[in-house]
Amino acid sequence: MTEFDAAEVAVQAALDAGARYADVRVMHRRYESMTARNGEVEALTQDESIGLGVRALVGSSWGFHAVPEVSDATARDAGRRAARIAA
Repeated sequence: MTEFDAAEVAVQAALDAGARYADVRVMHRRYESMTARNGEVEALTQDESIGLGVRALVGSSWGFHAVPEVSDATARDAGRRAARIAA
């Protein structure tokens, strides 16, 4: 599942849970760090993470819920929770 698929799932879950509007922000973060001493590399660290946040509008109230991973189940849950928070 791509992050675009997860975004679609999350929005649809929020709409199915009663939101009249929903959107998703996908965040893909990469981090690299290197330590060198006297021209020699001592340590190299690489990290990557991806998550998404769902914003839902129910009535005149907004709800937001974010998850630190992207899968069908977490995206669906995030959409439902955002709508529930808004309600």
